[in-house]
Amino acid sequence: MNLPETKNLLLRPDAGVLHLTLNRPEQRNAMNRGMVEEINAVFDAVREARELRVVVMRGAGQRAFISGADISSFAKTRANADAAERARATSDKLRHAMLHMEKPLIAMIRGYCLGGGLGMALNADIRFASSDSLFSIPAAHRGVAYALDGLKQLVDVVGPSPDFSHIVGASGL
Repeated sequence: MNLPETKNLLLRPDAGVLHLTLNRPEQRNAMNRGMVEEINAVFDAVREARELRVVVMRGAGQRAFISGADISSFAKTRANADAAERARATSDKLRHAMLHMEKPLIAMIRGYCLGGGLGMALNADIRFASSDSLFSIPAAHRGVAYALDGLKQLVDVVGPSPDFSHIVGASGL
């Protein structure tokens, strides 16, 4: 099996299972461009590795699965239209790889699962979350739009919000 060398990921194959740990606990496993590129390379290798039957993905440490994009890198990765387009294309490739992987992808979620981390979790086939998990899309607070297809995917997984109009109407709010 030829798994790539990585700086931001821990990879541990074990009896047909690849344990993939996003390893930036000091940044709550916030995803930078290098991490996204490494995950893409790992998923390329997983597709070719016949001995791997499933991927289990988790965040290092106790505080976060993935706390979203590494906003400290925005000045560089979104400095101009070309840079923003490259970042978007890299992220789109990752989403496509996850959604079309022929092997099951399991997300083990603990702590923060925010923005792009929530997107990563939504792309998994199966999600397990600890009771201390927190799910959110804080992009609007940063002036960043969340992709419509990602929002649709969220609604498809968790369902639409309930209609509380009968309650609001009854209380006079």
